[in-house]
Amino acid sequence: MTHPNHPSRNDSSPNTSVRVKTLKNQIGLRIVLVALVLILTVVLVFSLTVAWQTNVVQSGGLTFSAEGWNFSGSMEIDGQTFEIAPGDSGLVALSLKNESASLVAASMTVSKDQLLAKARSKIYFYVDTVVERNGETVDRVYLGKKSSYTYAIFPYGEVVVNETSHNAPPLMWEWQYDTLGYYVLGTEANGIVTVEDYIRPIEYEYDPFQTTFDANGHLLTVDGVTTAEEFLVSLSETDGYAGTIDVSKKTTYGYYPVDVNERNYGVWAYFCTYGEIQTASAEDTELGNQQAALGNVRVNINAQNSREEGTAIGNAAALMQAVGQSGLQMLTLTEDVVLSEPLAVDENTRLMIDLDGHTLTSNSSAAVIDAQSGAEVMVYNGTLSGGGSTLAGVATSGATVTLNQVTVQNVDEGLTILDHQDAEGRDSTVRLINCKVFAKEDALWVKANGAASEKATSIVIEGGEYHGEMYAGILCNGTYYGVDIRITKATVTGYYAGIYFPAKDSLLTVDRSTVEGGTGIVIKGGTVNIVNSTVVGNGDAQEPPSDPADLPVSGWVDTGDGIYLEANYTAWITAVTVSGPDTHVSSLHALAVRQYPLAVPQASLTVTGGTFDSSVSEYLPSGYIETEADGFYTVSEQP
Repeated sequence: MTHPNHPSRNDSSPNTSVRVKTLKNQIGLRIVLVALVLILTVVLVFSLTVAWQTNVVQSGGLTFSAEGWNFSGSMEIDGQTFEIAPGDSGLVALSLKNESASLVAASMTVSKDQLLAKARSKIYFYVDTVVERNGETVDRVYLGKKSSYTYAIFPYGEVVVNETSHNAPPLMWEWQYDTLGYYVLGTEANGIVTVEDYIRPIEYEYDPFQTTFDANGHLLTVDGVTTAEEFLVSLSETDGYAGTIDVSKKTTYGYYPVDVNERNYGVWAYFCTYGEIQTASAEDTELGNQQAALGNVRVNINAQNSREEGTAIGNAAALMQAVGQSGLQMLTLTEDVVLSEPLAVDENTRLMIDLDGHTLTSNSSAAVIDAQSGAEVMVYNGTLSGGGSTLAGVATSGATVTLNQVTVQNVDEGLTILDHQDAEGRDSTVRLINCKVFAKEDALWVKANGAASEKATSIVIEGGEYHGEMYAGILCNGTYYGVDIRITKATVTGYYAGIYFPAKDSLLTVDRSTVEGGTGIVIKGGTVNIVNSTVVGNGDAQEPPSDPADLPVSGWVDTGDGIYLEANYTAWITAVTVSGPDTHVSSLHALAVRQYPLAVPQASLTVTGGTFDSSVSEYLPSGYIETEADGFYTVSEQP
């Protein structure tokens, strides 16, 4: 039969709306440049507990170094050569492992002093995450000498960022081709700012036919209507600096004070003149033609042990009082604590709770922890428990939530991630590390925010067990799309489905994990990659209807397959890939892998590796073969 409708969890019929993506600015006809090599020197500096170590790797003229003093842990920087051209961007791969029993805060800054002078206003570094700074929502954190981002590394935890996966916001670089303006750090005298650091670019839609300049080349309007000052005031609402830029204080040479002290030192905004825009474009061409090395960039990460700063909490009143304070709160439970209401964490709070082996219980019907929009919550080493009729262990809509070695129990839903309810279009970032989630219905219930955001609701699961007793391990929604789920070395199980994934413009990666349910993994939208994983369908077999038009719009046919792509959402692309020699897909009563209907333009299922308990020959691309032995079918590349 078709699976029963889960209360309040139905998908609406697909629609043809398209998520809007931000496009890079372009100046006229862009010249194709020879790729350049960006040379980075990355230095990580820690101050923790034990011994000194160093690690240097080199690859093709690109040298990374990692150094540590009194650091109990390990550091790795991947050797890589960046072949870049104007307009390119990329990721800096790194791994930071904390091998102590203490929480570590690692603050990262960047120095571009050793870059070629012409490149300092073009190449920028940022952490790709949404944060709240000074009451403003910032969609990325630019790094400079005095502009930082802090990674919180849990005891025995690790921050891993590379090209294929990341469990924390990645460090990115970009070559800003359209040099239209920038925020700088420096000191003003006689109307001119002596620049100490280029912090972030200023971007607008430059159009030679609409953007206007005065007789001296100074920017008048960005689009023929919006003045430079109006644009800058609007920009200042999301730049993370306090207050609004006072454009009346522009200096003689066009610098606007953003965050400046009484000595005229601080952050300034500047629009490039028409001549400077043309010069910058010519410089890009020159650098490309010379195939010049751009120089060195120094990325510093200073880490410190934060455990001794934690406040001891032994009762509900003390916990509620501490959480009610704004700013960073670091708490350690000394006893089990029982609450009569949810632990509400508002947008002005960064909360780190060391449960220290204890249990935090809420008798609320809503949630144990309610992470409100813009909040940051990190919990580790203990148990979150409902009081018997509690909906969720953790509820979030637009918050950042990390659970490390946490058991969630006695709840209907382990985590409810309901970004569609956030009025400001914020995306939650959820990271689960070696947790155990036992929920009566779903371990994770996910509703992203669709077109309300250009980014995705991010869920990273590393290790642990996630069980939905009566419904699904992970349940997503087709109407509320825009989710990125990455599962590594974990076990996910559910009654009707291990994972239900119907969301368009979304990504699901299952890597070295086990997924089991009535139907193992059900897919109706997005891009799905299943790699070196075990997937099992354990439910009764059910054939889809003979007419695909009779497939359910909301929910799915509970076929009992291992992997089932129900391809009736015609308004968006769905692509499933199953790969890896260690992949094992089976069904107790149905098929290992099924797509229905086949040969539809919007959906594809491709198998390039693994072992299956029924034939998957119709899903093999050219160059791959299937061999059968003892009732099992193994896929490999054709010799």
